[in-house]
Amino acid sequence: MTSYLPLNPFIIAWFCLIAGPPAILIGAIQRWWHTSPRISAPAWRTYLAIAAIVLVGFSELLWIVAGVWLDMGGGGSGYTVFRWFARLGFFAAPAGLLASLIGKGTLRLPACIAAVVVMLLWIAMGSVD
Repeated sequence: MTSYLPLNPFIIAWFCLIAGPPAILIGAIQRWWHTSPRISAPAWRTYLAIAAIVLVGFSELLWIVAGVWLDMGGGGSGYTVFRWFARLGFFAAPAGLLASLIGKGTLRLPACIAAVVVMLLWIAMGSVD
């Protein structure tokens, strides 16, 4: 009989929130890269979907940097650079959501889902005392 450690559902949910958006973005980019017409008509809507992926990826990266900063520094709301990172990352996710709603193509739906998850992560980080 094998013994195993019981998995805490909060740990599983936290891992899905941390690994989920980057996995969604990487999978979407790989699927888009293998499609035949990458840019469809009208081209500006496809470029908007690409911009949405970039904005959501940038917001996720800044969320990870801000989380590491808070964890290593023991705090950070008093630092001007931290507030600049947080503000930029927080507003990049809704901009990515807006761009994904207007955009077109295979990148649209994954960017929309990842943008909502990253916005929820930013809100959760901001609500912690």
